[in-house]
Amino acid sequence: MDIYKTVIIGVFSGVLTSAFIFLCINIFNKILIPWYRSMIYSGIDISGEWKETVVHEGATDISTYQLNQKERAVYGTKTIVKQYKTKDKCETKVLKLEGNFIDGHLLLTATSKSKKIQSLSTYLLKIGKGGSALIGQANWVDSGTGNIRTRDISLYRENS
Repeated sequence: MDIYKTVIIGVFSGVLTSAFIFLCINIFNKILIPWYRSMIYSGIDISGEWKETVVHEGATDISTYQLNQKERAVYGTKTIVKQYKTKDKCETKVLKLEGNFIDGHLLLTATSKSKKIQSLSTYLLKIGKGGSALIGQANWVDSGTGNIRTRDISLYRENS
């Protein structure tokens, strides 16, 4: 075999070996480790649908939180339906949720799914009522005034 064939075969086998090692590492990190961690996770599962109703002077906000949990990581969506009292009109806003559930406490960040709408909220909640409620504080940037606002919040699990 001449030197060129030897070099080409060496380079090809090196690339093939690197690709195989890369595939094995990804399978280990993205499939086996999350599976193992989910098997040993012993905390409460907060996955599911949670509801909240907030009555304002001119409207009622009905919020639905769809939460998915993998070990401590929590992600999902928040859908807010604003029903005005004086108008036959509803507005709907969808937010993306990301956070962590650690020692019975949930820290969530909500941002708008739409790049055309500015929205930022944080939630610090603790599990309550035997796992059927999340109770705590919500902080958000008021889109009208730009001020940071806060309020008490209570979410209740649907179909608990």
